[in-house]
Amino acid sequence: SGVIASAGGGGKVLQTLEYSKIGTISYSATSWGNIGSLEQAITPAGESSKMKLTFFTGTSDSRNRGFLRFYYDVDGGGYNVCEPNGEAAGSRTNCHLFINESVDGRGVSILHTPSYSLGNVLTYQMWAWTANSGYPFYLGWEYPESDASAYGRTQTILRVEEIAA
Repeated sequence: SGVIASAGGGGKVLQTLEYSKIGTISYSATSWGNIGSLEQAITPAGESSKMKLTFFTGTSDSRNRGFLRFYYDVDGGGYNVCEPNGEAAGSRTNCHLFINESVDGRGVSILHTPSYSLGNVLTYQMWAWTANSGYPFYLGWEYPESDASAYGRTQTILRVEEIAA
């Protein structure tokens, strides 16, 4: 039949939660930090679940580079970068997504394997840093912005899907 079944119910989506921001976000810090309110909490329903993390936005910058990473916290214990992420070869910055001098839609999705106990709350955030604080990068709109039909705005989303082990 072409259908592949997994033993024990693994791989099923147990829950999907999404934070959506309609409006613009700018970021210009030269150190890693949370991007405004891009955050989604989830209380896993199953043991040893994986979390599929998805981020999407329209991006633009003003002659700069921006770098984005997923971070997570388990029950208020402090934020850590989600693995896997890019390789930091030489002086290059490891990240989940980068923004360069362009205007387009950008997205990334990873499968994160957090360590937690049932009842813990996992909180996911999107963090960023920029190479030059004098030139921010923008999410959800184009730079320079113009009130014309040839310019667009998007929503910015952070989605967390719990995948059964």
